Amino acid sequence: MDMSSSPKSPSWRWDAAKSAIESTCFCPTDDRAMLAARRFLNRWASCRSAFDLDLLATQMPNVFGAFTIYDDEGVARHALEARILANESVHRIAAKTGFSSQVLQTYEDVFFDVRNRLTQVDFILYQVIDQEFRGSQDRTPYFVCWKIFGYVGGEAVLDSLMNSAPIARHPTNPDEVDAFLNQETQRSLRQKMAQAAQMLDPGSREQFQSIIMAMHQLVEERKENDGNRLDHLTTHVKAMLAEIPWATGREAEKTLDPTLLGYDELAAELRDDELQQLGTGGKVPSLEELKNLKMPLPKPKKAHLADLE
Repeated sequence: MDMSSSPKSPSWRWDAAKSAIESTCFCPTDDRAMLAARRFLNRWASCRSAFDLDLLATQMPNVFGAFTIYDDEGVARHALEARILANESVHRIAAKTGFSSQVLQTYEDVFFDVRNRLTQVDFILYQVIDQEFRGSQDRTPYFVCWKIFGYVGGEAVLDSLMNSAPIARHPTNPDEVDAFLNQETQRSLRQKMAQAAQMLDPGSREQFQSIIMAMHQLVEERKENDGNRLDHLTTHVKAMLAEIPWATGREAEKTLDPTLLGYDELAAELRDDELQQLGTGGKVPSLEELKNLKMPLPKPKKAHLADLE
């Protein structure tokens, strides 16, 4: 069946099977995975006891196993979908997860049919991954990071992010324990910085400041452990962060251009376009009015207390 004609959801076969069961209309199809999903749903609806469920699991083990993963909505499901987005083969995923290749293939066919559309970047990022990001209420869920980095970086990046790839041999004596823990700490910091950068709000200085602090910590640990030897990536990121002209208080007075510093203590903040224009040596005539805008003087303490009474 041609999947390129319309932006169908990854679970389009399962959704179609449910619609067919709920509808009184006969919906013919020659799609084997959809037919299996229909049979499973009919049998599932008729289950009345644990014995019925066990019998269904015995008679339709692949669909039952795939449905169990999908319905649980837990770590196993999100890890599996991240590995599919990383384009890992079914057999490699089976070796890592313990699920059979048949169950995993059924899961792809019925619940997460995206492998043939991995080259359609917009569909994957905005119709598959972004839907889960929008569904989150608070912070970005861990599994969204898995799926983003699995998709853009592949199997090796995903293994590292999920901590499923050992970074070194196990320590064989107490002296090697500290080196092992330091290496693991550095890797964990790099992972967290990568995740934070991917989810960064471009307008949030607070978020970016946390990345800078983590980067500084990583650099200092590298200096202690490696004798100031930094790899190319760390050096590049450090240089990039050093070029960002964000500063406050006395530090701002040292680094800001005198033209910009003159606007730092005014009653209103500059817009982004005004700041960029001034930073490149341009002039913004409308800012003359801003210079004349004054904040009201604070009331004397006695007058303030009188207002409260």
